[in-house]
Amino acid sequence: MEPAASMGRCAGGEVPNAGTALSQREPASTGMKQALREPLGAQLLVRELCEEARRFRFDVAPNPCVGAAVLSDDGSVVSRGFHEHWGGPHAELAALEAAAKSGVAKERWTTLVVTL
Repeated sequence: MEPAASMGRCAGGEVPNAGTALSQREPASTGMKQALREPLGAQLLVRELCEEARRFRFDVAPNPCVGAAVLSDDGSVVSRGFHEHWGGPHAELAALEAAAKSGVAKERWTTLVVTL
């Protein structure tokens, strides 16, 4: 297992649906909600965010690949967002805007996970 500090690197691979609310995406892996409460589950989420953010590496250069996720109080992923182009909105803002469109009450948003 890699140390948590190294999880911020952008890894290879592509995952569709960047910047969309969870309700608009395919269902997350079975048990992901529960897994996010464990350190390994959080590392897996960060790894997924890095892989998804890497799709925009040529559009954001010289900036880093950044992904973000809003989590609810039960540990489920409400939304994800990414820094998609140079000079564009940060990943955090994209994730929060997608969360606002998700239908999940803002009061339930408890955590913002950001890769960098």
